[in-house]
Amino acid sequence: MHTNLPWYVWAAAFRLFLAAIRSNKGPSATTIMGCGDTVVLGPAPARSYVMINTPLSSQCIPFADWPIAYRFTSENYNVLNSETLASIRPLAAAAAQELARRHDLIRLMNTVRSNMPMPGWVRTEIDPSDLEKTRSWLRSRPIPAEDDVFVEWSASDGGAAIVKWGTLCEFFDDFWYPFEVVLVTDDSSGWRLLFGPNDEVRWRGRKE
Repeated sequence: MHTNLPWYVWAAAFRLFLAAIRSNKGPSATTIMGCGDTVVLGPAPARSYVMINTPLSSQCIPFADWPIAYRFTSENYNVLNSETLASIRPLAAAAAQELARRHDLIRLMNTVRSNMPMPGWVRTEIDPSDLEKTRSWLRSRPIPAEDDVFVEWSASDGGAAIVKWGTLCEFFDDFWYPFEVVLVTDDSSGWRLLFGPNDEVRWRGRKE
């Protein structure tokens, strides 16, 4: 039996083991609705015994109450136009944290393997001097422009929102900065897009 595996493989396996234990102690699944469609987020933590089965619209908060609204309204950043701001639907902190928990392993693997191949993921460089090239690459993904997608920043900051895919493609450099990692997915987690770290973006499509 070959056991000389990198530490990050063992770390990932241990996290999956803990997730399996938690899933056996609580309800079988946590479901939230998101400003449109149902999102099944997977096994609920052991401490939770209440099924969240409400429209995602009730999991959204006013933009003005969003802890990271400054990213799009402060003069220290690029201020987006009012129409684009109105299309951003922030999630409440609890919903943002649940989404982040769902994708913890993806973020971990991206951190420890940022300079290594990630099987199943397509990687491209972002050229700061040619952002239109990246926009074209994003638009070439098999996602309708009007589809709602989840954008996840830091759960500790309440950082998650629902936006249109077309909006993200157009303003991706306002939703993501090279010093951070931002995860994008749809309501079924059928595909994933990972910005960062540094000037790169990774895509993993739906399994056929």
